[in-house]
Amino acid sequence: MRKFLTKYHAVFVLLFLVSSMFTTSMLITGCAVPTWLTDATNLLPVLISGAASLLSFIAAISGQTIPAAALAEITTIANDVETELKVVEELIGEYNTTPNETVLQKIDAAAKLVVANLSKLLAVDGLPDAVNSKVQSIAQLLLTQFEAWLSLLPAVNAATAVAGARITITIPSTKKDLKSQFNAILDAPTGDAAVDAALQKTKRL
Repeated sequence: MRKFLTKYHAVFVLLFLVSSMFTTSMLITGCAVPTWLTDATNLLPVLISGAASLLSFIAAISGQTIPAAALAEITTIANDVETELKVVEELIGEYNTTPNETVLQKIDAAAKLVVANLSKLLAVDGLPDAVNSKVQSIAQLLLTQFEAWLSLLPAVNAATAVAGARITITIPSTKKDLKSQFNAILDAPTGDAAVDAALQKTKRL
């Protein structure tokens, strides 16, 4: 009886060790992909809403004395940001269903377009100072959050290509924090009555 229990115990310990090794391997090589997808699922809808909110602010100030060229430029760029963010969101859904390197490359390309367009918002000429300040603050916030999330892509790509690759995680702000930061930008007065009135009409996240 004692020999049976000893043998049974040995088998149990062996199974436990094998299970622990497998779990540790999953934590090292696989946990970042779910984290990356979870971050994307949480943050992208907020970023898209932020782009839509920026567009609503631009629409609200369009009746002011803003050069037509500057207004057209900023509207076009903001529309492009919103469109490309939606493309990234759709590709994330596709990757979540069928993870593969081809979709990951498409996500990377679309994400880089978002970064390029958000960067353009930081350099639009001809806007009044109060308007430009708000546009730049919003664009910088969205850009910072998106770049933090985008920094995961090379690591995820490496993990897809190389078995056992370790991944360094860079976590962006939480969904709640991002909303709070965005709304704080809209709530801060500029001292320009017309711009502040437009901000009051702009939807919060």
